[in-house]
Parts: sequence; structure tokens; C-alpha cells
Amino acid sequence: MSKYQYIKSKRYENVYSYKTKKGLFYMYKIRYYDESGKRKEKSESGFKDEKTAYRKSLEMLINIDDNELSKINPTNLTVGQWYDKWIEINTQWSDNTKTSRISAGRDYIKPLIGHIKLKDLDLMKYEILFIKQLEKTYISKDRFMQPSTIGLYHTYMNVCINAAVKRALIPSNKIVDANLPIIEDKRVKYVTLNDLNRIIEDVHANEPISNYIIILFLSFTGCRVGELLALTWNDIDFENRMITIKASRKHSKISSTKNKKMRRIPISEQVISDLKKYRSWCIQRLFNNGKALNNNDYVFISDQKGTRIGHTTITYLLKRVKKRTGISITPHGFRHTHATILAGENMSFMTIAKRLGNTPEVVISNYAHVTEEMETQLVEVFDEKLKVVELLVEHSD
Repeated sequence: MSKYQYIKSKRYENVYSYKTKKGLFYMYKIRYYDESGKRKEKSESGFKDEKTAYRKSLEMLINIDDNELSKINPTNLTVGQWYDKWIEINTQWSDNTKTSRISAGRDYIKPLIGHIKLKDLDLMKYEILFIKQLEKTYISKDRFMQPSTIGLYHTYMNVCINAAVKRALIPSNKIVDANLPIIEDKRVKYVTLNDLNRIIEDVHANEPISNYIIILFLSFTGCRVGELLALTWNDIDFENRMITIKASRKHSKISSTKNKKMRRIPISEQVISDLKKYRSWCIQRLFNNGKALNNNDYVFISDQKGTRIGHTTITYLLKRVKKRTGISITPHGFRHTHATILAGENMSFMTIAKRLGNTPEVVISNYAHVTEEMETQLVEVFDEKLKVVELLVEHSD
């Protein structure tokens, strides 16, 4: 029987608190499986705060990963074995990301190509045994797997193989240029700056302040919808004009952000001003229900009941916007629009990634269209400069 009662941290994974005669302390405990499948455990205690315990747990996870990976023999390592190991070592993923990749591996990747040795996976085998087979896969009686889903599974495999290259298990990624089925883009992923202004003006004129603030916040921060729903008043620093994004909410479940990292993003004076007005409205709205506003309360509440909103509130709001303006955009489309506008203003991909809570690689991949437009403009700029030089030379003759 344990000498102390250990209480799992609500903020940090693998971290626990316990009380002794000397006071409150923290520890980490990591359970993992070695390369032979044997269960093992690493722990360390005596930390005075949970943040330090968490930081030490991350260092230990890196050591465990390095030690276990060094024991891997790449000669006989199969795609399926590496895929499982890849998932195991990426402890920073959100629950949703991990679940999605585990499902893809279990249902499609490992059954189709899991038996192939990692070093033997080339482009031809990958396209014939994986991509083409996915195209023939029935999801229901009369419906094949969608090209977008095949593209998603290819992305999983591509990142997985890149991780193997990074760890020197194989020399190169041979599947990166695989031919994928064409995706018919039926929905607008982002809107122009002009259309975004029209949406904001429409909601301001036709919707209650609670809905206006939702659209304003999505437009000016580029945050994910789940992150917006999890925001509390504690997360808004009115004095320094900063927003702290540290959680995500789906229905009633609170989880970490997609990359399990907290980020702070600056916002404009205008947005802060509107948030102050909205906060005053919230105080009055809750007062009418016999309640007082608490800093731990969710920021975004219903105009009708004064209770927290969900995804459907935003979905129905955008349906009304489309009916009035003819502009179609999804909730996540505001995030794409925000990033596209920043990229178009020559903001670095590193800066955009930090604001969105993404990696630069993901941002570059998603907003390559803006880069292409910028490259075209660059050519035109040089062309114009060269014409000026040519005219000056002719004039001097």
C-alpha cells in the first residue's frame, strides 16, 4: 500500500501531487513499453511545484524515446511496427489527433502495408498497395472512400515516414510525391478581406452583441472553434491586450489545445474595446438571471439563456449570414482567412504558426497558394525594375 495519496494533476499529463508532513509536493510517473513489449515505469518525486515536475517528465520522455529508438534494428523494422512506435513517442498530440491516427493505422495502414519492411517501402508499392486500394474501399454500400480522407491518411503516412528519416532509420522519404485522387473542393475554405468585412458588418447590424463578438474574435485571432468555446474571462488580459489560449472544449469535455501547448496572442485596441462592452453586457445578462459574472466563467454565452454556447450556435449563425449576404464560410474558415490575410501581408510563416498554434511546416503546406501569388508579384516587381533600367539606358544614349 502506498505511503501517500497521489492526486492526478488536472493540468499536466503524468504529474501527481501528494502531501507529507513537510507540505505539498509533486511527482511524475511515466508508464511505457520497451521494444520487447515489456511494461516499464519511470518516476521522480519531491518537486515543489507541478510545472517543474511536468518539465522533468518531458525530459524523461525524451530520454526514454532516445533509448528505445536506439535499440530499434531498422533492417527488419516493418511499416506497421514503426507506425505504432511513431504514435507512442508523440506524447504531445491531443487526444483527438492521437485517436484519429490510431484508427487510421488499425483500419487501413497496417492491414494494407503494415507487413512491408520500412526500408523496402517505395513509391510504386505505396501507390499500388495503399493509395489504389483505398480508392477501391467501400465506406457504405454505394459510396467509396472520399479523396479527402485518402489525402488525410497519406498525410499521416508522410509525416510518419519523415519522422523515420529524421531518426536515420531510412535514408529518404520515397512516398512524398505519391499520386492522390483529385479532391473536389465544394466549400469555400477562406474568404477575401472584402467579404470578411461584409460578414462582420452584417453580424453587427443583424445579430445580438454575443454573436457579433464570436465573429469578431474568430476573425481577429484565427483561433480554433474549440479554443474559443473554452475561453474564460481569466484568459483575457485587458491591460496588456493579450489573449491566453490554453484549452479546447467539445460539448462539455475540456482538453488541451491541439498541440498541447499554451499560447499568448496580442489583439487590437478595437477588439479589446468591444470585449469590454461585451463583458458589461454579460454582467447585465447574468444579473437578470440572478447570477454574478465570475472570471472563471466562459466568455461566450447565449443571448437567450445566458448559458455557455456550443458549436451549433456558430453553425446556425453562419447559415443566417449566408442567407443574408450570399457569402459561404465554415467556422474553421475564419482561421484559414486570418492566416491567408497575414500571409498576404508578408508576415513570416514562423510568426503566423506561433499565432495559430501550428508548426511552420503545416502553415506553409496550408497556405502555399499565398506564397505562389507572392512569387508571381515578385517576378512582376523585378520585371518592372528591369524595364526602368532599360529605359534609362536608352535615354542616356
